[in-house]
Amino acid sequence: MLGAYLGQYLNANGLAITNASLFIRGMDDVLGNKPLLVNADSIPGKMNEYLVKMTRERNQLLEKQLFEKVKGQPGVGILPNGVCYLITKPGTGQRPLLADSVQIHIKGYLPTGTLFEDTYSRNKPLRTKPASLIPGMKEALQIMPTGSVWRIFIPSSLAYGETGVQGIIPPYSAVVFDIELVDIIK
Repeated sequence: MLGAYLGQYLNANGLAITNASLFIRGMDDVLGNKPLLVNADSIPGKMNEYLVKMTRERNQLLEKQLFEKVKGQPGVGILPNGVCYLITKPGTGQRPLLADSVQIHIKGYLPTGTLFEDTYSRNKPLRTKPASLIPGMKEALQIMPTGSVWRIFIPSSLAYGETGVQGIIPPYSAVVFDIELVDIIK
């Protein structure tokens, strides 16, 4: 039963076993207190490298699939930096400058659709400066008129990059935001 559980866990987490006999040998060596084929002290570091590589590859694939899908949709614009946007509600007000303070409502999603941020649920917009936002959001916000609502698709390199946000946004993850520019405070 434990073997089946481990197999399911590995598959569910994208941990590929490329050589089943070496995997079984490693398990047998550890469980039987036999000499290992690798230095035991190097295992945590090598496992971490492997997990980082798998996470990067999985999230880069999700990002590629997301942007291929989005770029083919009608009404989608693409900024020079690669951020895609869809205007869901046009606005008619001013556009913010980097130094302005703004009030924005946001809903943030991972490419899988998982919601990780929602200011609407708190019924309180976020007050910030465009200059303090992630690069992709900063670029989009500067061309949004007050009162507009956009859905923006931000590649990992213009979002949270290789570090992500611990426990919230995985490393190398693209993000999607519904963003409403509520007000500009001069």
